[in-house]
Amino acid sequence: MSATKILGHFPDPRLAQGFVDYLGGRGVRARLVPTDSDVMVEVALPAPDWLESAWQTFLSDPGNSRYQAASWQSGDAGRLRYQAAPTRLRLVAGPLTWGLMGACILVYLSALMGFGGLYQALSFPPSLDMVSVGNAYRLVTPILLHFSLLHIGFNLLWWWQLGGVLEKREGSLHLLLVTLVTGFAGNLAQFLASGPNFGGLSGVVYGLFGYFWISGLLYPRRGLMLPGSLVIFMLAWLVMGFVGIGLPIANQAHLWGLIAGCALAALPFRRQ
Repeated sequence: MSATKILGHFPDPRLAQGFVDYLGGRGVRARLVPTDSDVMVEVALPAPDWLESAWQTFLSDPGNSRYQAASWQSGDAGRLRYQAAPTRLRLVAGPLTWGLMGACILVYLSALMGFGGLYQALSFPPSLDMVSVGNAYRLVTPILLHFSLLHIGFNLLWWWQLGGVLEKREGSLHLLLVTLVTGFAGNLAQFLASGPNFGGLSGVVYGLFGYFWISGLLYPRRGLMLPGSLVIFMLAWLVMGFVGIGLPIANQAHLWGLIAGCALAALPFRRQ
């Protein structure tokens, strides 16, 4: 493009590509330009008068089916037509994401090597009367405990995917807040339901799922969205846990982690 204009920035390249295809179907040349953390939508000049209005409409509802339909009509649905940054993996996973993953792995390996006392030190207190300033960390640290390779692998995969994106988009402190609140809510609910013998990051994972889910519904410009199929899968897995599928699942931790994550996403935090 010889003469161009930056229409705006958007955090999700796939959704932004749908808007670009939507413009292309109406005769407006546009493209995506990657930056360190998002993409810019660049349009050719002269731009029509309705373009700014169309951009604002997109920002208010980026998941609208009209944009996906435009990509299908262009014949390139599902393929991004810009050069992605080569450091994508490093950028997605920030220091808190990697740090918590490392802590979970180290704690799990310690149990395999016979250091079971660490699990005891990090588990939920046997009674709430035993909680003091010195051991209040135990209200949250059960999120570091895992009891099988499948257990830790499943949880860390989702933590890396959801926690990494949230940390990149909204910062390490924001991810820490969501982790502590959803971890505490899920742990407390599970303790009240079944006692102190539980552990795992899945309550936080469900909290992150709820945070993304509600953010996508209420604040789509955050770029924190989940495919409808994933929402159905996660909710179905939650229900199956309560119905009973023969696996030891911390159902209350899942449920109340989810509720806490949804509540946090609905709060009107100030953002850049």
